[in-house]
Amino acid sequence: MFKIRSNYIVIFITDTYVECETPTGKGNVPRFIKLSEHKRLDKRFQPNRPAAWSVKSGTMRVKLSPRTEELAKPKSIHKDPIDVEINDDILFAVSSTRTDQLAEHKIHSDPPARKSYLWDYPYWDHEISEEAKTVSPTERIVQLAKPKGDYAGYVPSRPLDQPVSETVMSYTATERIEELAKPKSRIAAAKAEDPFVISEAAKNAVATSRLEKLAIPLPRKVTRKKL
Repeated sequence: MFKIRSNYIVIFITDTYVECETPTGKGNVPRFIKLSEHKRLDKRFQPNRPAAWSVKSGTMRVKLSPRTEELAKPKSIHKDPIDVEINDDILFAVSSTRTDQLAEHKIHSDPPARKSYLWDYPYWDHEISEEAKTVSPTERIVQLAKPKGDYAGYVPSRPLDQPVSETVMSYTATERIEELAKPKSRIAAAKAEDPFVISEAAKNAVATSRLEKLAIPLPRKVTRKKL
């Protein structure tokens, strides 16, 4: 039996029934009882048949078709069988040492596990033979071992810290350079401008005849007010 507690109810589940405890009292809940039932097998479910089962008498007296009888016949031996004759010398022959060695099955051993630090160059000495250490490379190998060089027009990167000469340090800038060296002033742009302010010059301006003509509304777009 185990107990499930929620915010509103307490459920007691056992092997035979489901009991629900609510604030109003205890009682069996039909929905919980239905959900607690095990899954039923399908009507078409067939259990595994035993290895030996009985055969009906009608099945034993059934008459086979010609095709079934043909398939039931055992496979016949070849008309002209060839018997392999083994000579007595071959039967009693003694194999050589090399043949016995080749007849042995090959033993596959797992390669030794190598740790990550063993792949570094200092740990390779114990795996290099003495002949490989004393061998002299050919000219072609020496040529291939050379690192790739830079092309003729390659310019290396300049260092970050570059020395400044005394002439540059004692240079006197012109007025134009001093003017360009001043930071841009953003005082005028920082002021809040009112887009609806009309200047005095615009207020006192006199419109031309062309502007007065363009200012007249079109007759087709003029709607009369309803009285």
